Amino acid sequence: LEVVMLRTFSKLGNSNLRKKSLNFTKEEILHPDTKSLVQNLKQVLTTIPEFGLTLPQLGINKKLMVVNIPDGFYNVEPLPLLVMFNPHVEILLRHETFETLETSPNIPNLIGRVTRYNQLLVHFQDEQGVKHHAGAYAFTSGVFQHYTDYFDGKLFIDRVANNMNKLYYQQDGEDMENVDMEGLVLRGSFHFEGKVPLPDQVQQAFDEHQKKSKKVEKRVHDRPLNEKLNKLKQLRLQMKQDEL
Repeated sequence: LEVVMLRTFSKLGNSNLRKKSLNFTKEEILHPDTKSLVQNLKQVLTTIPEFGLTLPQLGINKKLMVVNIPDGFYNVEPLPLLVMFNPHVEILLRHETFETLETSPNIPNLIGRVTRYNQLLVHFQDEQGVKHHAGAYAFTSGVFQHYTDYFDGKLFIDRVANNMNKLYYQQDGEDMENVDMEGLVLRGSFHFEGKVPLPDQVQQAFDEHQKKSKKVEKRVHDRPLNEKLNKLKQLRLQMKQDEL
């Protein structure tokens, strides 16, 4: 593989965006040029407000993507930077769907309210060529569907082609007042399945998030109970005063 400096995004209308991507062989995955390509892809991701990045977006029709969901999104488990070769998704429970907002640096200034499947398995190879499979739920599931679409020559606008009311134009720096936000899913999770060992940094982030989630969940669940108990105490106190 020729090492290239990836900087320019292919724009809508570029035929490369509509081509199907090829798999990496294990020999290609382990090649030093590929490692340089991966580092370049990681670097580009840090310069854009996206959860992931694929090679087809940058004009190379090969199946490689990096994904990173940072901490700070309510009810969405963080996912430290993950490199994925030859990823493909397996949809679970096709009757369960949700809507999410999607954008792309390949289609500037457009926002789509896209319907995605709620649960999936994603199969991929890591930087050593080892095969993994992992589960993704809700928002995180949508992230993987969005980025693996690029490998099939599809863009998020194709998902709303039959309902243009779900496509919004937004100028740079403009707020999102014109975007319908009602009912959007703001939760998501990712976890490795089977006997595949979980990378230390992912496991640590997952464990910490689980602890936080349990504390938040307990507070949320306890609040209605505490309110009921307080009301019951007030009612009993009122009854005693009435008896006097």
